[in-house]
Amino acid sequence: MHSLKRSEKFTLIELLVVIAIIAILAGMLLPALNSARRKGQLAGCTANLKQCGQVFQMYAADNEDYIMPMEFRDGSSSAKLFCHTQIINYTKSSESSVSRRKYVLYCERGEKAAMTDYNWISATNVYKPFWLTSGTKAITFSYAFNCMLVPRGIDYDGASYGELHVRKVHSVTSASGALLMGDGSAGVAVPYTQAFRVRHGGVVNTLWLDGHTEAVKTRYSDGTGISTTTEKYLFTTTRQGVPWQWKNGKVQ
Repeated sequence: MHSLKRSEKFTLIELLVVIAIIAILAGMLLPALNSARRKGQLAGCTANLKQCGQVFQMYAADNEDYIMPMEFRDGSSSAKLFCHTQIINYTKSSESSVSRRKYVLYCERGEKAAMTDYNWISATNVYKPFWLTSGTKAITFSYAFNCMLVPRGIDYDGASYGELHVRKVHSVTSASGALLMGDGSAGVAVPYTQAFRVRHGGVVNTLWLDGHTEAVKTRYSDGTGISTTTEKYLFTTTRQGVPWQWKNGKVQ
């Protein structure tokens, strides 16, 4: 007698059942994977900001306690991107890492260019990345600086905010309440044009003058811009006190 052999081929129904099971498992695992990815990106962003905080501290130690400015008031293009290039140079961020947006001034959340900012810098600039020897380079970044403490010398002097001068760290009465920078879609964050960007599950990652980082929670979803709209301001717009450190018509 010949024994009956079981067919080793899948039937169409069996194949559909397997596909359905895989789809169900993927649907169950995907939220967990996305959550893990967001947490990883949040940790990476926090590490970026902590490194930037260390650069501010090293710069102050090297320059008579002065807070590193965004730009100098020399009235020329050589002032552009001063703090960005200092951070690149202090952290030894390579040209390839800057080009791939895998460096300390870029949050790796994978956003579109419209949600970040950039500027061009020339090799003839006095303040340039250590590896830029010829031509020009686009520096793309995804953090906004509080220019009330990190002044942008040319663009933000005058009637709007008064004379913004470089300041010493120890002149700030509350270093833990003085904002330096945070997740943003433009290079500058000031009281009435807050260019912050919500990332990492509804929070804005921030760095403060004493070096601590803080994930500021918002009611907005990721990708929301907090800029020029009163109901979306991340911090109060008052010119007195923290986090802008403005009081009595001048920066304290």
